[in-house]
Amino acid sequence: MPAYEDDPFPSGGGMHRGNIADFVFMLLFGAGVLLPLGLYMGLPFLASPLFFMVIYVWSRRQPEAQTSFYMFRVPAAYLPWVMVGFSFVVGEDPIPDLLGIVAGHLYYFLQEVLPDMETPLKGRRLLQTPAFLYSLFNVAPTYAPAALVRMQQRAAGGAAPAPVRGHNWGAGQRLG
Repeated sequence: MPAYEDDPFPSGGGMHRGNIADFVFMLLFGAGVLLPLGLYMGLPFLASPLFFMVIYVWSRRQPEAQTSFYMFRVPAAYLPWVMVGFSFVVGEDPIPDLLGIVAGHLYYFLQEVLPDMETPLKGRRLLQTPAFLYSLFNVAPTYAPAALVRMQQRAAGGAAPAPVRGHNWGAGQRLG
């Protein structure tokens, strides 16, 4: 399984690597969910919940990846919960971290789980990265239905499809 650095934008729909536009949309979605909750609960800073949202989405995308938390090896699927437990043990308030997990779960559920469930919403995407974000960051849309990506992976012998790269900034100039 790839490390977080190999897939820094754990967002978008379908089973693929996202890009920066998908990541910014995920952060905007998280901020939209966390801001009313934070105001209601009197939380002045929402950086920690937003951080936990990103960690939760990544951990759901890479559940078998091995991570290290201090000296302990932890499967990525349990990393957010281990971090919440650690916050509780050291005397910090775990509520902001749990709010981030709730926001991350809502995002993951709407992006990955609900479109694949046998419901009237099967195959529909409720959350889509707006086109202006793709053009703002000069990247191509990365959505691919999960079933299509799985078929491509099987056809390629199980290898993950290459990520879409949208930056074309030129070859540069050699100095000297």
